[in-house]
Amino acid sequence: SKEKVDKLTTLGNAPKEFPCPICGSSMVMKLSRNGVFMSCSRFPDCHGARKENGDEIKDSEPIGTHPETGMPIYVKDGRFGPYVEMPLELVEKKPEEEVKGKKKKAKKKIVPARRASIMPPLTPEAITLADAVKLLSLPRELGTHPDTAMPVTAGIGRFGPFIVHNGDFRSLKKGDDPYDITHKRALEILKEPKKMRPGTEIVREVGEHPKTKKKIYLYKSKAGFFLKKGFRRINVPEKEAPTLSVQDALTILKG
Repeated sequence: SKEKVDKLTTLGNAPKEFPCPICGSSMVMKLSRNGVFMSCSRFPDCHGARKENGDEIKDSEPIGTHPETGMPIYVKDGRFGPYVEMPLELVEKKPEEEVKGKKKKAKKKIVPARRASIMPPLTPEAITLADAVKLLSLPRELGTHPDTAMPVTAGIGRFGPFIVHNGDFRSLKKGDDPYDITHKRALEILKEPKKMRPGTEIVREVGEHPKTKKKIYLYKSKAGFFLKKGFRRINVPEKEAPTLSVQDALTILKG
C-alpha cells in the first residue's frame, strides 16, 4: 500500500508574513532533498522561493566562466556542504554524413554537470575562479593501463585522494597529489600489493567480470573465504575456494 501513496513534498501553508518575493502571492512549505523551504503557491508559473527562516533564495550568479568550455561556474550549497558546479552543455560530436545515399543527422552528446566539493582551507566566500577550475579538473584521466588498455583515473572521494583502474582503488600516499600525479607514478602505485584491513588478505585473482570488466578477487579472513559485492562480503565454502572459477564466482555473487 505504501507504493500507492503519493510522495509527500508539500507540508502546508507558509507563515503569512513571508509572501512570495517575486509576485507577492502566498507561499507553501515544501520538502526537498536539501531540506525544508518555502515555494510560491503559483509554482510553476512563479519560481519565488525562500529558505525555512524566510530569507529569499535567489538564483546564484556565476563567479566566472571556464576558460576551456566557456560554461559558467557557480558556487552552491548542498546537503553535503558547499560545492562548485559547471552546468550541462551540448557538444556537437559529428557533422552530417552521407550514408548509402541518406543523410545521417549530427549526433549531440550531453555532458553532465560537473561538481566538486569545496574543502578547507577553501571557503565558498573566498573561492576564486582559478580555485574552482582546479577543483573541477577532477576526476582526470592519466592514461591507459598497458595490460588492459583501460583508463587510469585520479580523483578525490569521501576517503581522500585516490587513483583507480578497472575498479581497483588505491589511496594516494603523502606527497602524491591527484591534480598533478603522473601516469607513470600511478602505474607504480598500482603495481604495489594492495593493502587490506588487518586480518584480511587477497588469496588470488579469480578473473574478470564479463559485464563490468572489473577484476574478481577471492579474499580470506579469520572467518573464512569470501567475495566482495560492493561493501558486502559473500562467503565462499572452503572446499570450493581452491578451484573457484569466474562462473562459480558469478553464481555465488547472484545469491
